[in-house]
Amino acid sequence: TVTDITTVKVLVTDMLTGCYEGDTALLYLDIKDFIITNVGIEDNACSGTYDNMPVTLLNNGNLPREGTSITLDYSQNGNCVFTEQFENIGNWPAGGSRVHTTRNSIDLGDLGAGDLEIEISTDGDLRPENDIFTLNYEVIPSPEVNFGGSQLEVDFPYLLDAGSGHSSYLWSTGATGSSITVAGPGTYSVTVTGTNGCQTNK
Repeated sequence: TVTDITTVKVLVTDMLTGCYEGDTALLYLDIKDFIITNVGIEDNACSGTYDNMPVTLLNNGNLPREGTSITLDYSQNGNCVFTEQFENIGNWPAGGSRVHTTRNSIDLGDLGAGDLEIEISTDGDLRPENDIFTLNYEVIPSPEVNFGGSQLEVDFPYLLDAGSGHSSYLWSTGATGSSITVAGPGTYSVTVTGTNGCQTNK
């Protein structure tokens, strides 16, 4: 069984007569195959919307590739959500990886178990049995922060409250409490880290 480009030689000897014969063949195998090895979502995924998610693709064949066009079909819990194209530019060596960044969003708003499937397809792929990457995940809650809107008309001083009971808070002002009192207009933000490690930026 030959799995790469090589010259194969064989010498066969008859055990009774001692006669022998040999042959040589140059085998030039062109195995075109691409697989997905990783995505930017953890098994325990924080709830929220995942934009610009990295998808790692591997040239799993035995030859470098130029100008390859790959179709990626995304499904969540058995439902197709979107399709994207990845266009490789330049030399893609065998065993080398490329990272595609999704142009569409993955919504993990529902808590609990779910699955994400990505099917990879390209003309001439010789190993269809490895074309589907499956991630089984468990969505855990991110902290809920609600200021009542992104633009507020208020009287000063004004209290911005990010909610209590979380592990840590970091406001754009440098404050680290669950709330701040602001004295004037401006843009204020906070990063809240929950007890499960999930973060919300608001």
